[in-house]
Amino acid sequence: MGRKGTVAGCVGTSRPMRGWQRCLMWLWLVGSAAACAPGSSSAPVVSTYDEAKRRYVAAIERDLRAGAFPHVRLVPIPPTSEPYKPGAAFKKGATKPASHACIISEQRMPEAKQLRELWAAGQQPQFTLAADASEMLAQAAPLVPAIQRAITLKQAAMVSLADTTQISLTTNDLLPVLRHESCLDATLAQEVMMVQGIIYGAEAVSNARYLDVGSREDLLQGGRLRARWDPSGGFYLQETKVRPKYWMVSAVRLDLTVEQTVKTPEQRVQALKAYVSGQGGELVVSERTPSDQEVQALSDRVAHAGAKKSGR
Repeated sequence: MGRKGTVAGCVGTSRPMRGWQRCLMWLWLVGSAAACAPGSSSAPVVSTYDEAKRRYVAAIERDLRAGAFPHVRLVPIPPTSEPYKPGAAFKKGATKPASHACIISEQRMPEAKQLRELWAAGQQPQFTLAADASEMLAQAAPLVPAIQRAITLKQAAMVSLADTTQISLTTNDLLPVLRHESCLDATLAQEVMMVQGIIYGAEAVSNARYLDVGSREDLLQGGRLRARWDPSGGFYLQETKVRPKYWMVSAVRLDLTVEQTVKTPEQRVQALKAYVSGQGGELVVSERTPSDQEVQALSDRVAHAGAKKSGR
């Protein structure tokens, strides 16, 4: 590649790279040589940060649905909300899971997996830099001249997640927990938004795929942000703390088929007990992809409840 330098925050040496460095190495690899200049790219520029972020998330969803999670959607986890684990089932209009009996225990939780394979191939969604584009940019701009200058020039920038990992279980993997009597009692014959996994990461923004030799790095806002920038005006800004960012959610309905017609609450209880004890009945699982409206409604409800609980 000629000169040594930093590839979007990656020092040009043979040392192992951290997750956030690998993320930006990938961004550079999928771009063209012309994309090395700050604020330049062949990808179409999206007008707002929020829209670029939505397109980035949509690309991850498509990759997930092409694999083991054909009906999954990503729902943002508010910073004020408890990051409920796989198995959490939200009824329509609810802000909390229907039953903690449905949630997978810590002992049965799978190990976190690196998510390089989830990053969508091709150009990253871009947005036009603005001081109010995101809280992270607003906090960093007064402290890093390169970021302030890029905002003043209204350069294009890319949004991404770094240090990304996933903890997830397919619906079949969750069945042993979903068959629990208390879980069935709370969710049977009702469609719920079922959490199948959590994606962890740190938010990042950059205006260049390649940072020149002589780039500097500093921690900002009491160590909450990490910034890198070079003399040519390229910068890379990232949260330092990896947090639960998105729930992987699908719409699931559990129905119990039994030989005798269930008409009363007492008969329902008997049918549940008979199924759980292996004495009859069959559990039918239906699954579909939640709509945009359902994803937004769940996100809004949980965010509002979290903000109210924290007193914001």
